[in-house]
Amino acid sequence: MKNILMLTACIFISACSLNAPKYQPSADNNNLLQDLTSKKIAVGKFNERSAEVNNLSLRGGNLISPYNNSYSVYLSKALEEELILAGLLDKNAGIQISGTLVDNQLDISGFSIGTASITVKFVVKRNNKIVFDKKLTTNHQWESSFMGGIAIPAGQNNYPVVIQKLFNTLFKDKSFMTAVK
Repeated sequence: MKNILMLTACIFISACSLNAPKYQPSADNNNLLQDLTSKKIAVGKFNERSAEVNNLSLRGGNLISPYNNSYSVYLSKALEEELILAGLLDKNAGIQISGTLVDNQLDISGFSIGTASITVKFVVKRNNKIVFDKKLTTNHQWESSFMGGIAIPAGQNNYPVVIQKLFNTLFKDKSFMTAVK
């Protein structure tokens, strides 16, 4: 009930901020990781190309990262969640994935479609030597509405899906597969 009241208030009040949902790892990504490698992987530092990547608009309001409004931290925490589920996370592993959040977009301004896109430059190091360095972009689209009461929560709930799709693209990349085997 509390969330419904907050959402209703956001529809009528300008400059309302909502937190991005906690990331949930996907079963597809878990299967890809478990099939890909048994080697442990560490998550290194994720940076932002610019502060603009942290500005996600929800029709006059903002979708903010629960990690000090940093989507690069959101991304690193999401990757950790994927690796934990697959049983592959080890902070001291010789293989380390880091990255730079280059672009981060969320658009719910359409009458019937919402979109999100993200671009990340991933770097994989094996024993401190770069073995993978590639920029990946992923897009996601969902059914939305002109009505803010539908579009705003749909945008909020679909943002983590673009992250899941990004990791899916990464885990299927042949160069990445070679780097972590």
